[in-house]
Amino acid sequence: MRVYVLQAITKATLEGLDIAKEGNVEKYVSKCADLCWLIRYHDPPVYIMFEEVKNGAPLDLKLYRSYTKTGKMMDFVVWPPLFLHKDGAILAKGVAEPKKGN
Repeated sequence: MRVYVLQAITKATLEGLDIAKEGNVEKYVSKCADLCWLIRYHDPPVYIMFEEVKNGAPLDLKLYRSYTKTGKMMDFVVWPPLFLHKDGAILAKGVAEPKKGN
């Protein structure tokens, strides 16, 4: 079943995208889908901290590292932090872009 689901996710993700014809994009998308599947079915599941970033929220350096700029206020999240499980230890810091000029 897992293989079928991964194939369906890969196909749906790439459908209608011109970039899908270039290089190893299909292989990359397939690996991403597989990783998401494994994370979800880990017991307890790995926790991905998705939260809305309010304009000008402070950049929490315990949870995020800066992307291309430095600053104290967040502009947007590039990748969310990963935790071993909800309320568990952090596995990987997220990546966030600070606002320009703060």
